Amino acid sequence: FLEFEEDVVALGARRQAALHLAWYQRGLSLESEVQTGRFRYANLDGKVTVPVSGYHVAVGYFITGEEVTNRSVVVPLRPFNPASQQWGTGAIEPFFRFSQLTLGEEVFSRELAEEADWTRRISLGDLAWNWYPNRFLNLSFDWQASLYGSPVLVDEADDRRIRRSHVLWMRMQVAF
Repeated sequence: FLEFEEDVVALGARRQAALHLAWYQRGLSLESEVQTGRFRYANLDGKVTVPVSGYHVAVGYFITGEEVTNRSVVVPLRPFNPASQQWGTGAIEPFFRFSQLTLGEEVFSRELAEEADWTRRISLGDLAWNWYPNRFLNLSFDWQASLYGSPVLVDEADDRRIRRSHVLWMRMQVAF
């Protein structure tokens, strides 16, 4: 959604702060976070400080009865592990997250990026299905929809721009 001009370099440490809240009740987890920060860059016009802010809200629920007390290793009540002759369902968790990120107008007013090609605001929605066959494996199937604050360049040759995009991705995580 954003590509800096070639002459832009990041400067020094980033200043960031966040407030994270989480609530767990039986199989339900509700998490939220707000973030703020100030990032420094330099280009041929000088040094620029860019404010950054964002937030996300996420909710998940274990439909197979597992109780969550934090977001750590999930131990299914009925594991699926053929190597150990375990043929249970594993732990299944539908999951939803909404997030938003906004960068300061300095990104364009100070010519760090081309305003006609990029955006400084993005919203994301995730609808996922997490499967934990056993305590060592997590498979995630996630549909993510992105909505851009202004059209972004996706094909320079055809000068094609979009306001939204969709991604279906899968992830496997192994805990050991």
